[in-house]
Amino acid sequence: MKKSAAIADAIRVMTAWASEPSGGNFANSQIEGIITERDEEGLFDLLHGLISLSGVLLVRCEKETGIVPLETLQQIAAKYTNREDDG
Repeated sequence: MKKSAAIADAIRVMTAWASEPSGGNFANSQIEGIITERDEEGLFDLLHGLISLSGVLLVRCEKETGIVPLETLQQIAAKYTNREDDG
């Protein structure tokens, strides 16, 4: 699969996620649809797309805040590491 198609799948999933801020199942149904459409290959393509999309967003964040991607990831890790809940 082309990188652009993998990123499009990632955007499909994240758009579904963003449309249900209360934690609905729309994103999960999109993931299941991708896997159903393309089996295991679809899952790997989706993972690659999500990584690429994350990278694009980290670079955009750096441009807007001046905080480099590694530092942003470290801040997120510090927030979510050793949390007792899954929130």
